[in-house]
Amino acid sequence: MVNIPLLSLLIVTAYGRIFSGHFSLNENWKFLARFCFEEGLHSPFRKSNQRLNYTITIYNDDCNCEPKLLFYYDTPEQWYSVYKHDISCEDKVDQAVHEIRIRNNYDSLCWERVDAANRTYTRCTGIRLFSQTRDRWWYIAVSDCGGTKSVRFNYSLTFTNGGNFLSHHFSADEMGITECTLVSLVLTFCIVCITIIYSKLLALRRLNHETFKTFQISSVLYFISLIFLSVYYCYYGTTGMPPRGYLVASRIFEALATSTFLGILLAFSTGYTIVRSTMSLTAFCVLLTFTGVFTLLQICAIVWEESVFDPGSVLYMYQSPPGYISAVVYIPAWNYFVINSIITSFNFRRKAWFYLALTGFYSVWVLSLPVMIVIANTSLPDYSRQKTVIISQQVIWLISYVYMLIIFLPSQHNLMFPFHLRTTKVDFGETPPAAQDNNYAITDDKGNPIGDTYDFGSSCDESPDRSGEMAESRINYKLFTVPGKTATD
Repeated sequence: MVNIPLLSLLIVTAYGRIFSGHFSLNENWKFLARFCFEEGLHSPFRKSNQRLNYTITIYNDDCNCEPKLLFYYDTPEQWYSVYKHDISCEDKVDQAVHEIRIRNNYDSLCWERVDAANRTYTRCTGIRLFSQTRDRWWYIAVSDCGGTKSVRFNYSLTFTNGGNFLSHHFSADEMGITECTLVSLVLTFCIVCITIIYSKLLALRRLNHETFKTFQISSVLYFISLIFLSVYYCYYGTTGMPPRGYLVASRIFEALATSTFLGILLAFSTGYTIVRSTMSLTAFCVLLTFTGVFTLLQICAIVWEESVFDPGSVLYMYQSPPGYISAVVYIPAWNYFVINSIITSFNFRRKAWFYLALTGFYSVWVLSLPVMIVIANTSLPDYSRQKTVIISQQVIWLISYVYMLIIFLPSQHNLMFPFHLRTTKVDFGETPPAAQDNNYAITDDKGNPIGDTYDFGSSCDESPDRSGEMAESRINYKLFTVPGKTATD
């Protein structure tokens, strides 16, 4: 059993994960907070960083109540057998692994005061140290089983975990997220700068297509998301009070970045800007509707989480119905992406290897979140699920952006460069695009293109094998004769 030494100490100033609020206890039992403490053993020779500082103010001093702080493990026979189960208050108290009699001076330091409204109240403070052999969730509740009156409480619970800025204030399931977020922020900023350089180089060749511009927008949106997330964790780590508004803003911008990036992949799967210069109205409407619904569902899941999130039964976003919805919507997106990529690769055989690489790599990106959620919720311990999912998603985001940068690399040595048609319309009087240096494909010693270079003519919607015939058929050849002279002249 985990050892929780009973200490009667003066109140001290400590920064950590802070839960505070006020309520009227009229149900005899109420859940207050949860926190995941790191593995750590307390001894006379080793200071424990896993601790709880509490301050509780009790009004209605004439109620003769005996409130208790109750501590539960994260096991089925402990917390999950108590929370939202129709059992008596006494049974809930009996299930607790430890309890503190708030107004007992052996457990807490208490004193009576009178406020400005001439109301008598009792304020109790104390510290508890946690010693355990593994990371563990702890659930804190308050009870007053024998009370006959509603008791008003003000409470402040300050949890501390580690010894430095990156761990002292965070729950064990959040360890490592701050460092990974800050690194991702710097790397994403570098990616945004590289896309600006790419756009200038592509614009010089008139190859700065809408799909690349959309990729730029996606990277900027994701960068803004990481800015909000970095502010959230830095403020959280400094004060112990997580600003939920920054987290919500971060998730909204991440949802927009995801929808935008997914739109690029779906547009690529139809061949737009790669083997087709235009997109049909039907394909455009389907793409717009799909990304719009995807974005709406993502934002609805975020709002739902903020509105009905129950910390007593849900440990992180993807363990709740909103999280499941935001993950499941990736499945139809992946189906649309793969089916259209296969169709396009069959119609344009010269791009088969490009679409094989594109589909294989970005199928991992599209399916990573739902697969990771299934693995985390079924195979990983509950104290490591949140950080595993968040960190793995940030790493996969960075790899996906870097791979897209490799695809768009404006170099003649880049055989995967997708664009072979200028952004401006090809006039009939110009040399056909395949005959001039309007792409970044490698050429041989005679100037002939090597690799996937198409002769598109004025349109890329036709089969590549007939595009040269189309361009030739549109040239108006005329015979000129000079009167009075023979052909031999």
